[in-house]
Amino acid sequence: MSRKFLLLATAAAAVVGPVSVSQADVIISQYYEGTSFNKWIELTNTGSSSVNLSNYNLSLYSNAANTAWKTGGSPNATMGLTGSLAAGGSYVVRHASATTPSYATGSAVSNSSVINFNGDDSIVLWTGSSYSFSSVVDAFGATSSAFGDTSRVRNANVTTGTNADYNAAQWTIFSNAQVDSAGVNTTQRIGFHAFNSANTAPSFTGEPYSLLVDLAATSSFSLGVTATDAENNALTYSVTSGLPSFASFSSSGLFSGSGLTTNDLGTYSIGIQVADGNGGLDTSIISLEVIDSSPAVPEPASMGLLGAAGLMALRRRRAR
Repeated sequence: MSRKFLLLATAAAAVVGPVSVSQADVIISQYYEGTSFNKWIELTNTGSSSVNLSNYNLSLYSNAANTAWKTGGSPNATMGLTGSLAAGGSYVVRHASATTPSYATGSAVSNSSVINFNGDDSIVLWTGSSYSFSSVVDAFGATSSAFGDTSRVRNANVTTGTNADYNAAQWTIFSNAQVDSAGVNTTQRIGFHAFNSANTAPSFTGEPYSLLVDLAATSSFSLGVTATDAENNALTYSVTSGLPSFASFSSSGLFSGSGLTTNDLGTYSIGIQVADGNGGLDTSIISLEVIDSSPAVPEPASMGLLGAAGLMALRRRRAR
């Protein structure tokens, strides 16, 4: 019987409190406040399909007004977003004069009015043509001046936004130096955000897999196995156990063999699996039996140890 595994794309360690959101696809995934004008906001689409950003806005609530967003107050600055954000993709906005981290400057959108916070300001993501608290998608809700000179990355288990004040349980703090030197596909790197995404495991189709090879008819065989994947991930097939020396199993799911002889007669159970590259996999078994139904060749009649000549000589002796 096959076994299926459902795995999350990444792991997270924090516990997340309840959130209330108007939409759940786009979140504020990173906040970076550094020296001079080195200020950045990263947004990530945690949904399963692309998002049209033309209905999204990013606003700054500064200083004493940093909590006014919760009461419908007017923002100090607002920018409308543009373009389409692919599922799992990130959208980065920087201050126009930001130079660090240098690896992110070329791909970021520049805005020097909203991205002009100083560690005690709130950033709010919302939808619509005019701001209201009910339109909030997510917020970095600062309530003090404790957010300067650090970078804060949303924990991987946070995939929906909040309309509440900053919750430390949802964020991991990195030094700006860690972000500036972050390697590709690391969680603190601006422009890349890892989050928990439910992945549906692939599933073998056409089971059970069984194959009978009769050497009376052929000395070779082939069997292609297939699987389906809900997310259309690229699938890789492999053997887990029991592969005979005369057989092979390709990464595309082809089980084959040639040059079989009577030395290979018997039954075999080959364990196989298919993986989707995102932690999801399914397992199965191929049952193979090799037989030889050729008619038996009769053995020549035997005259014993003496043979025909010896028997005739014995008869002559008795006749004397």
